[in-house]
Amino acid sequence: MVIISETPRSIRREIITLLVICLASYLIISGISVLLYHQKQLINDQRHYAKLRGERIAHIVSTPVGDLDKPYLDELLLQNMNDDDVNAIVIKGADGRIVAGKRKLNGTGKMADVLDATDIPVSESKRFDSHPVLSRGRLIGHVEMFLNDEEINNKLKLLLLEEFAQAVIPLFIVCLVLYVGISKLLLTPLAAVFNMARVFGAGDLSARVQTASENEIGTLAITFNRMADRIEEKIGQLADAEKQYRSLFESIQDVFYREDKDGIVRLVSPSIEKMLGYCQSEVIGRDLGDFCALSGSRALLFAEASRDGLVEDYDLLLKHRDGRIITVSANSHLYYDEQGAVAGIEGTFRDVTDRTRAFEEISQLKSSFAEIVETLPSAIIVVNGDLRIELMNRLAEEFCGFLLSQAKGVSVLRVLPAFENELLLIPQVISSKESYAREKLAVAGGFENRFYNFQIYPMKSKESSRAVIRFEDVTDKVRIQEALLQSEKMLMVGGLAAGTAHEINNPLAAILQNAQNIERRISPEIPANLEAAREIGIDLLSVRDYLERRGIIGFVTSIREGGARASKIITNMLQFSRKSGSRKELSDLNTLLDQSLELAASDYDLRKRYDFRQIRIEKDFASDLPMVSITVPEIEQVVLNIVKNAAQALSEANSADPCITLRTSRKDDFAVIEIEDNGPGMTELVRRRVFEPFFTTREVGSGTGLGMSVSYTIITTNHGGFIDVWSEPGEGARFTISLPIDRGGT
Repeated sequence: MVIISETPRSIRREIITLLVICLASYLIISGISVLLYHQKQLINDQRHYAKLRGERIAHIVSTPVGDLDKPYLDELLLQNMNDDDVNAIVIKGADGRIVAGKRKLNGTGKMADVLDATDIPVSESKRFDSHPVLSRGRLIGHVEMFLNDEEINNKLKLLLLEEFAQAVIPLFIVCLVLYVGISKLLLTPLAAVFNMARVFGAGDLSARVQTASENEIGTLAITFNRMADRIEEKIGQLADAEKQYRSLFESIQDVFYREDKDGIVRLVSPSIEKMLGYCQSEVIGRDLGDFCALSGSRALLFAEASRDGLVEDYDLLLKHRDGRIITVSANSHLYYDEQGAVAGIEGTFRDVTDRTRAFEEISQLKSSFAEIVETLPSAIIVVNGDLRIELMNRLAEEFCGFLLSQAKGVSVLRVLPAFENELLLIPQVISSKESYAREKLAVAGGFENRFYNFQIYPMKSKESSRAVIRFEDVTDKVRIQEALLQSEKMLMVGGLAAGTAHEINNPLAAILQNAQNIERRISPEIPANLEAAREIGIDLLSVRDYLERRGIIGFVTSIREGGARASKIITNMLQFSRKSGSRKELSDLNTLLDQSLELAASDYDLRKRYDFRQIRIEKDFASDLPMVSITVPEIEQVVLNIVKNAAQALSEANSADPCITLRTSRKDDFAVIEIEDNGPGMTELVRRRVFEPFFTTREVGSGTGLGMSVSYTIITTNHGGFIDVWSEPGEGARFTISLPIDRGGT
């Protein structure tokens, strides 16, 4: 415990000075007050005395003045000049002229006459008093008395010395007592507190104030001691905190740094060596920009921090000693000097090179995944457990008619109402973690059903309650499969028809041959027949007449003609069922149309659905139409498709006079075929879609929707021609086929 007894002189000096000032002030104030009081009293007494004497002189000299008895007046004035207070007496007449006057010569005690105004001793040290001289009530002159102030001043000095002697000794004693009391009660305790503060400030934290005072000074000492205890405790805590901070600073994995506003590194943690390969001493004092991989990076960091006062997760590229580029995340803020001005920037660098690389890989994976999802031929929608949409690809957007930004958060039931029954199974799929699938799910469309493969897959992570909806339009695939099946059936039927036709041709040939032989054997024009009849005694002409009368000849003729017609039909079937290949030949379109009509008239489906004989067929063929290079079966297929569709439309419309008109003509370098009907016609929407694959207006199972599409391909692609259609509702339809004419054809 250290106690220092030296008294602080400044406090004592100030107290002594204060007491002296108080004492001097009291003496001065009291002296001035006494002086003024006695001065006033003496002046009043002097004036009162002068007044009485002046009045007495004025009364005495009233007659001499009037008679101008100057000797008498001089004697009277000398008698009244004996008083020390009187300096001069002057008697003036009514006109102001001096009648008589006496004055004292300074310092000699002698008298002198006052002859004129210049002899009157009027100055700042003299006082003047005037009294009128009356005679019988009339003013005849004045008596003027000049009083001496020096006498008053001398009396005042004596009085002031007496007062000072009486006051200064008691005041000195009082001040001495006050000083001793203040020293004991105030200065000594304050000195102890001061000593403690000085020693404490010098670093001796054990210094404490020793005082027995129980007043405010004692309270102050106790407060100082408590403050010292707390400061000592806080310093200890700060020392511990500094130790912990130092340990943390030296062991932290992130790099703590501080740079001034010029970019010079003033502080950096030891972890900089692990991050960049430089030790602390190599970094401190250098410009931070020397370690940045990109020029101007440090300035950009400082500018960013200056804008908002801090930066968070700011990516910065630093150079390692070995040349590697390190990506760090900077979290920094400005720091300020004592004047509040920006001194620089400080914060931490965290090595995020691996994290950045991982983020880039994840970003690439996400980008690749997004590209894969976008390029999938299926619509993909991700929903949560509440059936709210979270993600959808482009095909899903096109199908739903919503962008992801519009559909996100919307119920999938609202976006995909066509699959409502299946979508209601999503909660079950999520809870069971089992997928759900439907193939060839039919969804009603405008003119036809569309078919979809529909699946719901649960996300099988434990914390996920989401599902992936995948659906794909497989209508074309279904149509193709149906078309393939139909094609296989047609090939099979064609094969069966060809085989059957060959089998039928044999007995049919025998029937035709036998019918012809019968006609020949009963003909009277053949001599062998007549000879055979004579041999058996029969008249051949009578037999023929009998056969004709009984209609037998007509029966045989019908058998022959029917067989010939059947043979022609079988020939057309064999020709149509034959593989077309790609061989073209010059053909007559008029003949081809006739053959196509004969084949259409014998088509099983057409005859089953309507009576083709009830449809009027009109032909308007150009006689000068040149030969055209075509693949005959393909053009027959096109014509047959159009005629069959026209016949079906006429049958369904129940037209009063159903008619199909076929025309041929030549327009420039094209041979034109027109097939027109007077059926119900088509709407504009149907007309625009006539040549689309799988488009049909028939009920399911009545057609594949490929006939007109195939016809379009045959005409445009295989033959380089054109095909179009005109139609109005209620006005029928007209198909126009334009085929290029071979330059060598005639």
